[in-house]
Amino acid sequence: MSAAVLTTDLASDGYHSGFIRVAVSSNRSAFGWTEIPVISVKNGPGPCALLLGGCHGDEYEGQIALRLLSQELKWRRISGQVIIIPGLNGPAVHSGSRLSPFDDGNLNSAFPGVPVGMPTQVLAHFIETALLPRAALVVDTHSGGHNVEYARCAMLPHISETTQRNGLFELARIFGMPLTFALDQEDHNEGSIFAACERVGVSAIAAEIGGGATINIGALRFLTEGILRILAYLKILHESAPKSDTETILVRRLPISETVCAPESGLFQPAVNPGDQVVADQIAGWIHNIETPWSSPKEVRFSRSGRILCRRLPVPTMQGDGLFKLGVEAS
Repeated sequence: MSAAVLTTDLASDGYHSGFIRVAVSSNRSAFGWTEIPVISVKNGPGPCALLLGGCHGDEYEGQIALRLLSQELKWRRISGQVIIIPGLNGPAVHSGSRLSPFDDGNLNSAFPGVPVGMPTQVLAHFIETALLPRAALVVDTHSGGHNVEYARCAMLPHISETTQRNGLFELARIFGMPLTFALDQEDHNEGSIFAACERVGVSAIAAEIGGGATINIGALRFLTEGILRILAYLKILHESAPKSDTETILVRRLPISETVCAPESGLFQPAVNPGDQVVADQIAGWIHNIETPWSSPKEVRFSRSGRILCRRLPVPTMQGDGLFKLGVEAS
């Protein structure tokens, strides 16, 4: 038994739409459903690509890109199947928040979930058991949300097996993002979609692109065209995809323990932008004391060289807030 059900047909050819319905109980309604839209475009045998957006509700580039693709694929020639879920964490999407308002659940930390329980856990269980086994590839689209701005990046899971790793690197090259980073083992999260894909045995790649809870037009185009190239590479899409002249740079994202964090509270003034190359001891920015504006701002410096993958956006900053994440060149 599961507290989640699917209302659309994923087995039949054609264009089908419906919902994942997850049982919820809230202060507003003692019992009911939250509905997460699902679109299936299928034509005969062939691989299945599962395209996900809105794992965090305030990350919008992926949500919009997948809505546009769901319309475009009505008219494209395909073989196999594309399953599209533009707003995966439906309650968080509706509230424009990173976490679900029903249970404060972070969907990207909730896997493998449970069949009956809190809504985010139930949704995670349904995705891992009912959707991931259908897929040959999962493309999970993220951005920085309200608080973070990312460079245009592809993200790969931490994988030690050489053949699989090389296959994902080739997929990242096709994706065409300027930067591709692989997670460090310290960053591996057993509750993530990446970990769920590994348990099920399906390949996965993610995008981290844009942020600020808005739409970056250039990032949206990069993401949409990159997904079309992946579908063409898998031979799901028979028509030509937009070509990319971007050569991706492969980096290893430094683990959480090496995040550049605020040493004190105040107003943060950054000195560099996502995508910039920096060197050890370079100034990352300054923190201005709110109470004593006549005092000199506190310098924040990088402890090592690397490429900036993302930066904090809000100016008001508390001691311990993450300011920058770096990637270092990978072989």
